[in-house]
Amino acid sequence: MHYVAKVSMAVKLWIYGHECGHLFGGLDENKADCFAVRRGQADGWLDTNGLDQVCSFISAARADAMHFGGPERCTFMRECFRKPAPKPSLPPSAPKPVQE
Repeated sequence: MHYVAKVSMAVKLWIYGHECGHLFGGLDENKADCFAVRRGQADGWLDTNGLDQVCSFISAARADAMHFGGPERCTFMRECFRKPAPKPSLPPSAPKPVQE
C-alpha cells in the first residue's frame, strides 16, 4: 500500500475509517463509506475540503462486484456528509459516562 504515503491525512483516515466501518456494517461498502464519513465528522478530521480529497482519491475507481464506481461512492458519501453531524465520540482512553 505504498500509495497511502502519497495521500492527504484526510484520505488516510478515511481509508482507515472505511475498513473499521466493515466491523460495524459487515461487507456493505456503502455502510463502510458512510461510517468513515460520519466518524470523520464526529472526530473533527473530515471537513468539505477533506471530503473533496477523498472523492478525488476514489474518482477513478471502477465499479466491481462489491463497490460502486468512484463517482457514485462520492455522491453517496456527500449525502452522508450532509446529514446532521453526530455528537463527537469519546477518546478511546476516556471513561464512559455511568448510566444510572
